[in-house]
Amino acid sequence: MSTDNAPALRPTGFGPLELDDRPITRRDLQFAPFEIEGASQIWVRDLALGQTHILSMHEIDVLSAMNGERSFREIFDDIRSRFVVDDGPLAQFCERLEWKFLILTLRNRDAFEKMQRWNKLKNKPKRHQYRRVPARDVLDGPFVIDPELRHDCLHSGHCCRQYAIVLTDDKLATLKKHRFETLPAERPSEFSDPSPPKEGEPQTHVLKRTEGDWCHFHVNDRCAVHAELGAAAKPIPCRLFPIDVIYTPQGIRPFLLHECATQHRTFASGTPIAERQEELRATLRAEPQMVLRATPESVYLLESLKVSYEAYRMLAWRMGRELEPSARPDRWWEKNAAIWSGLKSWYESSDEVAWPTLIDGIAETPHEPDAARRCSAAASIAVSLCEVVTMLALLHKWKLVRNLNSEYVRLDRFQSLLEGLVERLRDGQWPTLDAERDETAAYLRRFLHNHLDSHQALYYPTASDGFAVLRLLWICVATSVEASADEGLDELALVHRELAWWLTLFRFDEVRAALSDLPSAETEALLEC
Repeated sequence: MSTDNAPALRPTGFGPLELDDRPITRRDLQFAPFEIEGASQIWVRDLALGQTHILSMHEIDVLSAMNGERSFREIFDDIRSRFVVDDGPLAQFCERLEWKFLILTLRNRDAFEKMQRWNKLKNKPKRHQYRRVPARDVLDGPFVIDPELRHDCLHSGHCCRQYAIVLTDDKLATLKKHRFETLPAERPSEFSDPSPPKEGEPQTHVLKRTEGDWCHFHVNDRCAVHAELGAAAKPIPCRLFPIDVIYTPQGIRPFLLHECATQHRTFASGTPIAERQEELRATLRAEPQMVLRATPESVYLLESLKVSYEAYRMLAWRMGRELEPSARPDRWWEKNAAIWSGLKSWYESSDEVAWPTLIDGIAETPHEPDAARRCSAAASIAVSLCEVVTMLALLHKWKLVRNLNSEYVRLDRFQSLLEGLVERLRDGQWPTLDAERDETAAYLRRFLHNHLDSHQALYYPTASDGFAVLRLLWICVATSVEASADEGLDELALVHRELAWWLTLFRFDEVRAALSDLPSAETEALLEC
């Protein structure tokens, strides 16, 4: 999608980036978006076409990973030749989706075959069809709330940024009637775009964003709607965030959205959502046009698993003195054992998807949180990253990412980071002081938060990506710990134990083969698990 009259610069503080007809390379795009607060999109001027294109950071990442195989002009020539779209918001929305998919497939040799399969899938009914039910029809029914679901707002402002806020017709009319005195004069009068229409549902609208990807009504760290009209006038997603609700045969089920950047901080000690049941009911009842997704219980269970896993993964960084007794990792597995079991039964009853044997034994495999807490900073990083990689590979094998409208996660930057760490290890530069290790942990934590948690990312990892990263992770951890002092051997044994637990859990034959050439008596023992 192009904007011919847009200035050729990025609104996030960077200087202009102009690309001519030569291929895009990593040198053209040498910047680290996770270090730039609020950098979510960039405007690129294509001199050959005389147009300015708005790309997300993740689209730029995908383009930069192509290593100059295609020029910028070739990409857009393909886009224009393959897609003929009429004018209008819906057409622009469809074009954007097609464009993202095309950029993704251009990295592969079989791009055209994949595009053909994609075109067939677009018109094929989804396996999981969500129904929609008016909230007013089910609000008198029961709420089914997980007693372990907790959250306290820490006022991070993340709900006002990088989060699509949907308005109903009546809410849009209310906001348009009011003259907002606190909004800057340069803010446009039109502040929403219509959402793609859905059959049988009321028309909705999405709030536009300002520079830095903030909500249109965000002014000086305050909400103009809240300040001038009160909390009750705010759109329903703003009043509920980070809570969302779904309707299942058992009742209305609240769950936490992973888009909240600080939810992990109150995952164990926050206020139980169950105590806010009546508040939730009143909030939903105040929105006459509110509709809820109605879905099978099994789909809700998977979404719950993803959200709780995200919260646990962030808690894993606080291993050691900071790990709260109530947030022990074994409690997470115990809490979700029923979810895994339910999903397993669900898939075993389906002929469409073969349930992978790697899931067998999840609930039965013991976890040793005490041993994990004794790991050093390096070992804690290893355990956390290993969990991320294996979970992503598992989600890929499930082939459920598209069906659940989940985020796409990318591992190529992750892999590049680990490759850099491996080079440092080979040069003997691995940090040995606790302070340096803590700094490394903070760097990785920031990296994971900005790239693996992003729901806008494009890159969909394959199993081989996960295996490659896991192998690099193994080299990184084993080399660093072996190079440590006397306690290094004990730490290495703990890391081996954790990795053995994951390998036993998932039975990755490919991972075993990838690790088989690493010389170590401990490695041989690990592969015998």
